[in-house]
Amino acid sequence: MKRFGAINGVNTRFEERLITGVRVGDEELTSFLGADNMLMAKPVDSTVAETEIVVHTLPGVAIRLNDGQISGETAIKIQLKDGFNSFTVTASLREKNETVFLNVERLPAGLYEESTRPVYHFTPYRHQMNDPNGLVYDADTGLYHLFFQCNRPFASGVDARTRTTGWGHAVSGNLIKWEEQPMALTPDLLGAAWSGSGVVDRDNTSGLFDDSVPPGSRLVVFYANVYGDETYGMAKISMAYSKDGGKTWIKYAGNPVVKNTANRYGAGLRDPKVIRYENPELEGGWCWLMVTCGNTYLFMSKDLINWKVQGGVVRDVNNKIVECECPDLFRLPVDGDPANEKWILTCGGVSYLIGDLVITDRGYIKFEAETEPVVNLNGIADQIPGQKAPEIYATQTFYTDPVGRRVSMSWIRDPYQNWRDKIWNSAQSIPLVNTLRTIGGSVKLCRYPVKEIDFARDKLLFSVSDTELGPEVENLLGSIHSDCFDLVAVITPGDAKNIGFALRYDGADAELKLRYSVDEKKLYVTKGGEAWPGVYEPEVHIDADGKLRLRLMMDKICYDVFGNDGETAIQGILYTQTDADGLMISADGDAKIDSLKVWSMAIPDGGIEVSRDPSAGTVTMVNDRDDIDGENGDNGSSNKDNKKSGLTAGKAALIALGSFAGTLALVGGGMLIARKSKNKKCG
Repeated sequence: MKRFGAINGVNTRFEERLITGVRVGDEELTSFLGADNMLMAKPVDSTVAETEIVVHTLPGVAIRLNDGQISGETAIKIQLKDGFNSFTVTASLREKNETVFLNVERLPAGLYEESTRPVYHFTPYRHQMNDPNGLVYDADTGLYHLFFQCNRPFASGVDARTRTTGWGHAVSGNLIKWEEQPMALTPDLLGAAWSGSGVVDRDNTSGLFDDSVPPGSRLVVFYANVYGDETYGMAKISMAYSKDGGKTWIKYAGNPVVKNTANRYGAGLRDPKVIRYENPELEGGWCWLMVTCGNTYLFMSKDLINWKVQGGVVRDVNNKIVECECPDLFRLPVDGDPANEKWILTCGGVSYLIGDLVITDRGYIKFEAETEPVVNLNGIADQIPGQKAPEIYATQTFYTDPVGRRVSMSWIRDPYQNWRDKIWNSAQSIPLVNTLRTIGGSVKLCRYPVKEIDFARDKLLFSVSDTELGPEVENLLGSIHSDCFDLVAVITPGDAKNIGFALRYDGADAELKLRYSVDEKKLYVTKGGEAWPGVYEPEVHIDADGKLRLRLMMDKICYDVFGNDGETAIQGILYTQTDADGLMISADGDAKIDSLKVWSMAIPDGGIEVSRDPSAGTVTMVNDRDDIDGENGDNGSSNKDNKKSGLTAGKAALIALGSFAGTLALVGGGMLIARKSKNKKCG
């Protein structure tokens, strides 16, 4: 068996391997990862205490497993502990030596049964997670792809500085329930696989696909290789592509595609966001455009492979250099008016600039800012010691959406991995629709949950309308106890100066308190609990009809607060100290509740099947929620009017991937890590 690889973008033919593969249990491993010297077996169930391995070699090769001599082609029993089990296999034949790092993970007992596991926020099965990466929709399979930064304690086969930073992967057909996949990208000789983005190369501009790959499935991702071989800089931009709908990924042989020799674009050249930019002034009327972080640069390409830098760095309206992590660049209509569109440059989801993309006299593409950086939300949580930021970060939007929405997800930062029965770190936010709206005389970037989240509503726990609220009115929510709910309220403040809500309420105090100040037009959100306590103070306006609109959501340890249909959006993690699960509403003057509803949230056994109409821009739920009590969403169509037989493409794709009840399934040489097949509810 000959082996081939790509080092520094040059295809290289290596000498014949001494170790040609390893069998772990019934699985044959021949796909070498990392620096062409790492093998990753599919995980095994928590009940598996040992497994069998066989090392395949050329004749006459001496083999050692860790420190012990073994024979090639001979079955060896190995003991497995909880978590990653990493083994070093060394081979020698005369003057030749070779080392392979073998990883086998034993999953923990009770996986996905943890009392702290959120229901409708994505969390990794285990280990650490941070930035969302490569968000893309596959129109052929009907699946949304969520990639994310992760670090897992396996032997990577690369240097210690590179570590194991790579891309985790999950897919969803409905934006509610996500199924975790094998890691998509692992470190290699060019370095760790840091954050980036994804596109669909429908027209095969890269030449990497043939007719066997449907246009909607021609997925290409871009990422930063950091550390590793620094011939082309400490940080450089690489790409990978998939020919099988995202199950497996091929790193481009000519990586890196943006070389940063001598760190000419700065040591912080990272987080590439790639979009398709259409402008009649460009050759052919379009190009691929990449924005990177650090000192923010723009690059242009016609084939996704050859990139040309566009003039200088991005500057704001005051000509200050924009320093930006996890940038995103997209266009939105103001107040839904297609004749008045603006480009938005977001920086990690913490700030954004509004402006335009223009072609300069020299033919370069330039982001022309019309604003200074607008800070979405004050910070309460340490980003680095002494620097406060919101609890969400690294916000990214999907490259496409079947009904034309601009949908984003964010990393919900998390100070702990192990807390009670929690064995993972961080969550991803629920998907949010981004819009530009004129509020209080200013154009604002607003974010509000996608319609699909409504379909996770289970039981209607509480509903009132045209009801008085005031200092003499007892707590109307006193009978509700839940740690997983969706509350939607429309209130006319009347004489009240302050409207209050309390979540995680114990009858006297609460760990999440909200107070809307009518005079200040501010929503004060006071967070307690065991991590990052503080007070958010976003501006929230009463709407044109004199109504205060709030949506409050709790999902075990995750919480979401939305004011004025997304004028403010707050997401975070709340580690309760009291386990209180009560709710409270109050007002210091005579107010009126126009409507207030509270639903529990759950994902039923049969899943949630969604239908999308691109021409109408609508999303509806196909399968009935037989266990639902009351309405499923205030602005949704009747589920019964939208029944149809068969499976959606997304659901069929998930079944084809091999969903299972908490055990194992082989997927493209890896393992689909699926949730237990049970009705996932919370009270």
